[in-house]
Amino acid sequence: MSSLWYLVTDCILLFIFAWIIEDCILALGVEPPIPGIKQIPSYPIVGNLLQVKNNPAKVYLKWSKFYKVPVFQVRLGFRNIVVANSYQSVEFLWGKSASANNSRPTSHIFHNIVSQSQGFTIGSTPASSSLFKTKQALSSELNRKSVNMIAEQLDQQVKYTLRMIIRNNVELKGSPSTFLSHVRSRLSDIDLLPYFQLFALRSAIQLTYGITLDCYGKHGRISQEIIEVENQIIKLRGQGSWLPDFLPFLKYFGNWELSASKYRLRRDNYMNELSRDFKKRYSNNDAAARTSLLGRLYKNSSHLAHHELNSICLTMVSAGLDNTPLTINHLMGHLSRPDYGYALQQVAFSQLLNCYGDINDAWNNCGTNMECNFVVALVQEALRFFTVLPLSLPRKTTKVIKFNGVVIPEGAVLYMNAYAANHDSEKFSNPMKFDPFRWLVPRTMKLKDRREMDHFAFGAGSRKCSGNILATQEMYSMICRLILIFRIRRPIEEAMELDPFESNACPSATSFEPKRFKVHLEPRCHEGSEVLYRSLQ
Repeated sequence: MSSLWYLVTDCILLFIFAWIIEDCILALGVEPPIPGIKQIPSYPIVGNLLQVKNNPAKVYLKWSKFYKVPVFQVRLGFRNIVVANSYQSVEFLWGKSASANNSRPTSHIFHNIVSQSQGFTIGSTPASSSLFKTKQALSSELNRKSVNMIAEQLDQQVKYTLRMIIRNNVELKGSPSTFLSHVRSRLSDIDLLPYFQLFALRSAIQLTYGITLDCYGKHGRISQEIIEVENQIIKLRGQGSWLPDFLPFLKYFGNWELSASKYRLRRDNYMNELSRDFKKRYSNNDAAARTSLLGRLYKNSSHLAHHELNSICLTMVSAGLDNTPLTINHLMGHLSRPDYGYALQQVAFSQLLNCYGDINDAWNNCGTNMECNFVVALVQEALRFFTVLPLSLPRKTTKVIKFNGVVIPEGAVLYMNAYAANHDSEKFSNPMKFDPFRWLVPRTMKLKDRREMDHFAFGAGSRKCSGNILATQEMYSMICRLILIFRIRRPIEEAMELDPFESNACPSATSFEPKRFKVHLEPRCHEGSEVLYRSLQ
């Protein structure tokens, strides 16, 4: 037995020695670094992979400051990656070089295993004529004009969500002036994230398929299944989640594909169920199905193939489950801070009344008309400060890019450190402070021109998120209505950690996954509040 143990040990050591020799001397299979771009020192075989397994955007930001370079390259296993950390570098490489930096690299676990049945989302598809046709079709359905047409429909989802919050929390029932509404206890604090997740999901399913989910009743199971599976799938896109993509020899050790296959099958179940339901109602001339996004595309389906329609559906179901609910919830955490959040709420409440006229006009119009600049600024600052995808999904160049005298070749993989760019002190003064006023012209309270102030929470360039206008509309409507009927107050238990990295419960995932926290909702008591509150019960 001991001789067998020695033999196994010798084989392992020989294997490791051979890989080190190949890595350090022969460099077989290792992508060469790009001349002229700073290369971060790395280890044999793994490169920098183990150093950036957790919160990679934070690590890249530290390296950028330590080495005093906005752009550098890292070696992740056998792959060489260019990382842009400054606002200016991202603006050039993703914005001005959009036509050359417009594809996605593929990963085995996500593209070959998870996406085997349903295909790719639009955001994860490599560049092709089919992709640009599909993206154009979705973008035309989600542009400003189209979103304005469905704003009332979105606002109904907001009201439904607020109604569920009130119904599911006994201290919020009844009149705003009832004593229960002002009772403070641990039981009266609320975790709002599940409500925001169901809001985003219900809105997406309604818009896409014309299906109205009873998320808190008979459709509760499928709703929670979609949220859970999509949350797990996005984790598989993290750069440390599928090591064989960077270290190919690891695929021979362990069953790496098992969990991914399980999530693919679970996704297949609900996507097929939604598709069957839609097709049945569409064939029966159901009005909601016919006027849904998919219904409109079906009427003009000659220019879209079956897999392209699937890609749009998958994108609509999965894409909004991170950005919208997590960003709204993060904003709730800021507003619940007594030192500055209460004052921001008061400014927002006053500005809503000034903008729309009075409390009733504000309530009747805020869901369809984005006219309150301060609430828009709150949304934009939450998007910038939080940056739910701190390290945006990777890009792959389809043409040569010349950047600061350096030639980035075709086929190079680029990472946008969106968090670092959104907190670049050369672009944003005091970037670690949550300050919605940075988006407004002093004294006039008008929004600054987007050419002067913008962020990368939705990405940039030709692959920028197609749903950014939709998401902003949803967040605006939700924030307006929450502030009009509630004062958001600190919880009795621990408040939200302001640093998204410190509160990240899954640091290896692609998006932030904040640790759960609660807030206290105190119904507002003012002239007209009784009528508004009763309308939601």
